[in-house]
Amino acid sequence: MLTVEKVWRPKDLYDAWSIHQTYKDASCFVSGGTWLRTQWKGGLRHISPHLISLDQIHDMDKIEEKNTSDRSELLIGSMTKLADCIKHPLLNKYGSAIVEACKRIAAPSIRNQGTIGGNILTKTGDSLPALLIHDATLTWFNGKEFENESLEVYLSNAKYKEVNGVYHPKILVSIAIPLIKNKPQNRFSFYQKVGKREAFTPSIITIAGTGNFAANKQIGTCLLAAGGGTSVPFRLTSTELALENNDLTKDFLQHIQSVIYRELQREDSTISEYKKKVTANLIVYHLFSSLKNL
Repeated sequence: MLTVEKVWRPKDLYDAWSIHQTYKDASCFVSGGTWLRTQWKGGLRHISPHLISLDQIHDMDKIEEKNTSDRSELLIGSMTKLADCIKHPLLNKYGSAIVEACKRIAAPSIRNQGTIGGNILTKTGDSLPALLIHDATLTWFNGKEFENESLEVYLSNAKYKEVNGVYHPKILVSIAIPLIKNKPQNRFSFYQKVGKREAFTPSIITIAGTGNFAANKQIGTCLLAAGGGTSVPFRLTSTELALENNDLTKDFLQHIQSVIYRELQREDSTISEYKKKVTANLIVYHLFSSLKNL
């Protein structure tokens, strides 16, 4: 049985941080709690005596558009439920791949409780490839101030910084994705999760991509990401560069398959031969399908 000494419900981030500083390693921040519960029950993590729930903190469960003189972005509160991400009109308008990813995470009961922030903090969540192709930025609270970090950098580094032998977590506050108001024509977007069952199990392979075709049907800009299983998702930057300003001929797509394969090997040598081949084939398939659908 999972037992705790106390569940704290702070009203703001400063209060949450103060509680954490009081109990330190005996405390743990909690959002939806679905991922933590799985780890506790599986014996992968010890349950903390003091759980610091963030569900009472104002505005951490909202999705809103923010416009400044030089930038427009969509802000997604880290406490936003996955089910709410699926239904939100702004996210459907600007982040269809993210919506599709949220639909593929676990069962409806989990999506009604689990949060987008919690899925990010797993570092292997199915939402991550979709967020990567939207060039997402994370906003953290470090106990004193707010700091921004690109999702790509976050996934490349350790989640916790070790200071004098003690791990000090930060609180994920929100996720921002830049908005492209005047989207180029012939834009495409795709997301696919491959698992033993479609939605209720962890993915084996997860891919996402977005970009556009020029008037001559050459690839213009392109962003690609891959993950799945225990692999931390990452951008396929070498493949993106290889695709730009090229025709998707049969010979070129075969070349791109080999580029993807090599990049997967370089980024994560633990990826199996099966996963590398299937990932490369799926990305090429979606690129070719996007061209056919123009």
